[in-house]
Amino acid sequence: MQEAQYGAPGVRDLMARIAKARVPCLAIMNMPPLPYLKRVPAIETEALESCYADPGVWTEFDPALMTLASPDPQAFRPPDQPKNVLQVGLPTNFKAARFAGEEGTAILRKLEAGQRGLRFDALDEIVTLVDARLGLNRAER
Repeated sequence: MQEAQYGAPGVRDLMARIAKARVPCLAIMNMPPLPYLKRVPAIETEALESCYADPGVWTEFDPALMTLASPDPQAFRPPDQPKNVLQVGLPTNFKAARFAGEEGTAILRKLEAGQRGLRFDALDEIVTLVDARLGLNRAER
């Protein structure tokens, strides 16, 4: 979703319920959500609130439970389509930052492990996704 859509009626309510559930959240958006930025000590997030369509959407989220994934560089919104339509090219080029705690990061590692060695038949050719990894640096493993 685009950042402005998080404040839409219904979506905003859903976001509040997710924050209240206190579960690890992986944001896949071009603009880092405020709770993720709050994890970076050098960033004064109050000064950035005007950059968001509705910064209040993020108020109840725990920064320790929020991380960020880079959207695939081949994902784009076609100019002749509505805001909620994205076209994705190669969705295996995906990187995610670690969570502040190990519990959320363990979920990312489990997702990564599930992607390794994934195979599918594409036009009479077997494709193996051996390089599909979440962006956890080797030094962090």
